[in-house]
Amino acid sequence: LIVGADANANPNDDRGQINLEVIHAGETFSYGVPIVNNGDEPRDVVVEVRVLGDRDDGAGGHEPRELHLEPGEQVIIPVELDLRAFGDGSVRQVLVEAYDPNDPANAQTREHVLLRVVKSSARHDKVYWLDELSSLAPSLPRGSVANRYRNALKHLEAALDPRLWVDGNRLVRNGGVQVFAHEGFFDFAMTRLLPELPRPVRLRVAEGLRALVDCDRILAQTAGNEAAALLLPAVQKLIGEADEARRAGDYTRAIHLYQKAWQTATR
Repeated sequence: LIVGADANANPNDDRGQINLEVIHAGETFSYGVPIVNNGDEPRDVVVEVRVLGDRDDGAGGHEPRELHLEPGEQVIIPVELDLRAFGDGSVRQVLVEAYDPNDPANAQTREHVLLRVVKSSARHDKVYWLDELSSLAPSLPRGSVANRYRNALKHLEAALDPRLWVDGNRLVRNGGVQVFAHEGFFDFAMTRLLPELPRPVRLRVAEGLRALVDCDRILAQTAGNEAAALLLPAVQKLIGEADEARRAGDYTRAIHLYQKAWQTATR
């Protein structure tokens, strides 16, 4: 009996007891934990999902779940966490255990995965990347590249003006567009600058650009979750188009489309 840590991979590759840490900036966390009967005989399996701590955050419930698994059969156990009540840096741990009560050795060892979910937010992650990318500036040789790099960072700094933010995942209605606009300028400038940066800096900046556009998706999706039902189809269509641009590496276009989704949701 194998409990895997990655629902998108072959659980047969995840042997033993797995710990997985996720830093998550969204307000809800969803994950599927695969359990597979890797033996030659059918198994009756008991699965338990527990939030470690004194609060029940709806991570699938505490009641044991009984399953029958044929040899090679896999089942995905859903884990759901509501993180809205928790601040940045808060940690929730979810233990998913599976065992065969008819197999004394297996019932004692209890194959499991421990999910450690660290709550973050779009703003928290953006601040992290501003600090991280700013720390790289002194390593650049003086001249045009260093000056353009610092000028680009000013746009990211402007996007984090506290007056434009309600909380970590929400923007003020009359000023939120400025956040997307400044980040669009930042992304455009940094993308053009990438080929001229030293390789270690270039790789780190590229990672930051990916992370920042992920944060913009969270801003758009959070607004969409709170939008009037009539607006949802248009919001989701724009988010879908932005996701395609993001996957294609066109982050500047993705930011623009996430901005349009946010504007549509906050009409």
